[in-house]
Amino acid sequence: MGLVGDSGRILEFTVEDDDAPGALRSFRELAFPHFRRYGYEFEGAGNSWAHWTKDNVVSRAYLFRDRGQGGVSVLVPGPPALAESLAEVIEAHPAWHPRSSRP
Repeated sequence: MGLVGDSGRILEFTVEDDDAPGALRSFRELAFPHFRRYGYEFEGAGNSWAHWTKDNVVSRAYLFRDRGQGGVSVLVPGPPALAESLAEVIEAHPAWHPRSSRP
């Protein structure tokens, strides 16, 4: 599940939604309570990004479009349990799916 970077795990999800800003809003609505449970506060969002912070650590989510598919890529810093539980929350929603590996 996801790529592991120096400062956290990168998760990518695709969504069945042609409205990119709507997709990001949907992701934020699902992710916000999850991040809050781990002590992160919502910092802000634009048309293609959203950020949560905790003790000067930032989790960043960005929209992407690849081969006709839209979705969100999110850097989840901190313990692996945070990324794993976020993935479970997002994937439990029927419109969201883990992004398949690139060939």
